[in-house]
Amino acid sequence: ADVLVVRSALPADLLDFAPRLRGIVRHGVGVDMIPMEAATRRGIAVANVPGSNRHAVAEHAIGVLGVLRRRCAQMDATLRARGWDASRALADGAGELHGHTLGI
Repeated sequence: ADVLVVRSALPADLLDFAPRLRGIVRHGVGVDMIPMEAATRRGIAVANVPGSNRHAVAEHAIGVLGVLRRRCAQMDATLRARGWDASRALADGAGELHGHTLGI
C-alpha cells in the first residue's frame, strides 16, 4: 500500500513490511497511535483528520450526560443488589436536565 488509514494502534515493525508506504493517515484526532519516529526515519508523511469525529463525540457526551444525570449505573447496581425500592429512591433524586444550561 502507498497510504494507510488507521483507526487503531499501528505497530512500528509493520512499517518494515511496507517498503512502498509513503503516508499514514489517522482517522481521528492525534497521532499517538502511530509510530512517529519509525515513520520519520523512513520518510513517511503522517497526518490526521481532526474534525472527523466531532459529531460522534458530541453525541456521546450528550448520551453520557443523560446516563450520569439519571444515575443509571448506580440504579442498575442497586436494583441488582438490593431490589426495586432501594433503586427507586435513587431515581427520585435524579434531576431533570430541563431548565439547566449545557455547554459542550
